[in-house]
Amino acid sequence: KTLLTACARCLPHQRSPAMRSPAGRPSLEPPLERVGQTQADSFAAPAAAAPAAVPRPLADSDVPAFLRKYGLQASTAMDWRGAPPELSLEVSGHTVAGGHTVYQVECALGRAGSRPPAGAGPSASSNAAACRPLSWTVARRLADLRAGLHDPVRKALGSSYGTYFCGVHFAHRLRPSGTTSRLDAWCRRLAYCVNSKLVPPAVAAETLRVLGAPAPARGT
Repeated sequence: KTLLTACARCLPHQRSPAMRSPAGRPSLEPPLERVGQTQADSFAAPAAAAPAAVPRPLADSDVPAFLRKYGLQASTAMDWRGAPPELSLEVSGHTVAGGHTVYQVECALGRAGSRPPAGAGPSASSNAAACRPLSWTVARRLADLRAGLHDPVRKALGSSYGTYFCGVHFAHRLRPSGTTSRLDAWCRRLAYCVNSKLVPPAVAAETLRVLGAPAPARGT
């Protein structure tokens, strides 16, 4: 009888967070959420594919050629040249795919000054085709966004990270409520840093690769 009484006293303290009342500890982020909207208006993909793993980083010598396909110019993996990129990133919602929470990232890429000058040859027209606006949507896990975007950016910026991302914090690992909003703000700031050339070309290249940027259409 004494043992049963002791166990009964311990049980209330061993409940998981999911069993606690709304007045207790804040729950994890709900299954669906959309920035600035209610759960009823949230994003719901009918059959999202399993997200891809984070790709192995490019060799420094391959960065300029990779960016050139998208109309972006770099002398080396660390040095930009030419017109600035025009990258837009927005985390618009999340859903569940393959048993994992994945976040929907709306991406767009263009480049300023992409129109070739009058009388330019075929090569200039081909380069302009690569600079046409490119839009795509991708679903990524929080762990992949952290390993593929946040960690390399923080490493590349070093002590400047706190300056460029002041007041903009990456999402917590346990995905508490508000994770989608945090990711959205962080990705928007990353796009700003790419467009302002505050991060090296290598970071821009990995951003496009991690987010699965499709190969731009070629043509005149």
